[in-house]
Amino acid sequence: MNKLFFLPTGNWLALAALTSLSLSSCAASKNSTTTLKKDSPEFIAHKVESQRLHASWFEGKVRIDYSDNTQSFHVNATIRMKADSAVWIAVRKLGFEVARAFITKDSVLLIDRFNNEFMAYDLEYLQTKYQLPANLAVLQDLILGNSLKIPFLSRTMSREGNDFWLEEHASQHQLRQRINGDTYTLETLEYQDLPSDRKMIVRQTDFAPAAKKHIFSYLRQMQLETEETGLLNVELKYSEVELNVPKDMAFDVPERYRRAQ
Repeated sequence: MNKLFFLPTGNWLALAALTSLSLSSCAASKNSTTTLKKDSPEFIAHKVESQRLHASWFEGKVRIDYSDNTQSFHVNATIRMKADSAVWIAVRKLGFEVARAFITKDSVLLIDRFNNEFMAYDLEYLQTKYQLPANLAVLQDLILGNSLKIPFLSRTMSREGNDFWLEEHASQHQLRQRINGDTYTLETLEYQDLPSDRKMIVRQTDFAPAAKKHIFSYLRQMQLETEETGLLNVELKYSEVELNVPKDMAFDVPERYRRAQ
């Protein structure tokens, strides 16, 4: 049997690495929109930043549909996060918890209840294996549906109908983000690591209020591609979202569990 409800461990690590892309945060622009030319790249970037969802705590109930070139399946999960601290994920299939993950700034811990095993990796391991370091802050922004901040050398903008494509370029990576022209919400994110040609595309739809006032994308479609894993397709469909309420994030490995090789 493959580990973690039939998903090979290597793909789990690739998923963790890809969805925690090593992108250094840049300081938000301090310019007000009144000093920026309307519909300039800087104006659009500022408006997108104003839509950023901030949450000290997050919990989401989500259905995950996964497929690659060999298999497909769906599971249910609870995702919890504490800002700037950790991400906790419990995965269920047929009503039973089959896996649990705990991601911090330094490590990735996994419990495979199906095989009574656990795995522990530091981020240096992910950097070495996939040449794509992990970053907790970026992973949390992806969970919240926020735009990504990357150090860039140039920024351009183009229009597609009523929407905007905001593009940021650097020597090692490229980021394209499609922005709704009415609400300035992020609808599509395309990231490419140029030296390795690793790619990630995230499409966000089904926007609705979360915690009564914050706009949140309840449906996410992700495509992740690396030379090591091939193309991975992941759909996240949230049914419940709760913000700013402290949650239990316990992660205890039973004594009988063995460490996977």
